[in-house]
Amino acid sequence: MTQPPHPGPHGSLAAPDVRGDVIDHGEHLSIRGDWVLGHYARLKADTDRFLADRQGQRKAGDLSELGRVDTAGAALIAELLGPDALAQLADQAPDLAEEKRALLHAVAATLGTRAEPQ
Repeated sequence: MTQPPHPGPHGSLAAPDVRGDVIDHGEHLSIRGDWVLGHYARLKADTDRFLADRQGQRKAGDLSELGRVDTAGAALIAELLGPDALAQLADQAPDLAEEKRALLHAVAATLGTRAEPQ
């Protein structure tokens, strides 16, 4: 039997820790779960493998099942989708919390200004 979540420091229930993943639906990718530093090594390996399998080609994305996200996770999502596509997707995700939208935009803007490797 699973234990119910414990109340957080302010009495709210803590969110479950669900490692993020990517599901390829052919025409688009579903970005799911938590994309946070605690899962970075696994997510980075998955991202690198995913991009290598697709030979660097990017697809449209879906953030409807995105859990927690921090700067490290947002950078990996930008790597998967491309910074411009991430910013556009963040604008189009109707249920995305405003703080997540702002973070995704900030990361996309920062990564979008970097020069492409030669």
